[in-house]
Amino acid sequence: PDGKLENITAKYGQADVNGLDLSFDAKQIVFSMKTSDSDHYHIWIASLGPGTDGQHDLHQLTFGDREDVMPIFVPGDRIAFVSNQPYTAMGTRADEYEHATVVSQIATISTTGGDADRRNCSQNLSHTVNLFLQSDGRIGFSRWEHLGDTNDVKIFSMNPDCTQMLAVGGQHGKPVNSITQLHEVSPGLMVGIGSPRNRTIQS
Repeated sequence: PDGKLENITAKYGQADVNGLDLSFDAKQIVFSMKTSDSDHYHIWIASLGPGTDGQHDLHQLTFGDREDVMPIFVPGDRIAFVSNQPYTAMGTRADEYEHATVVSQIATISTTGGDADRRNCSQNLSHTVNLFLQSDGRIGFSRWEHLGDTNDVKIFSMNPDCTQMLAVGGQHGKPVNSITQLHEVSPGLMVGIGSPRNRTIQS
């Protein structure tokens, strides 16, 4: 209550911020932001402490005509996030309701290289969302399984380099249709939201 309120993005008066995460050394934050109505959501990184000029060091890390959201810091000086970047230059592979052609996937960048070191993870036919870091350094996430007669959201985990993607929850029965927005509160124990989900992933 006796802290000092500082507006890190003050110079972007029309900005809209989506999701943020604190670095392991508590000196930086990463977040997704669009600076205007005509902008796309991109990944930004900022110092928590102001410099000698009183300003926070603020850098945009991703660019382009796509939405990059929900970033988290992961081991190896990288940032993982959700993106609607097309699977190939010719478009995406997707099996959404009404066969939409855009789905959200996981991508990673380095904290210093940004898009110059962008890596796309394994592509799924439906949305991947709600990234969280596990105590063992792996990335947990919710993945919408919408293929054939399967239509629910399960929990998966993978290494920060996008390898060894494993199913960890909801594959063999669960009391709800979908599990989202998980956090690991102690090693191996996760707390999240269970939902009957009606059409949209978050409802």
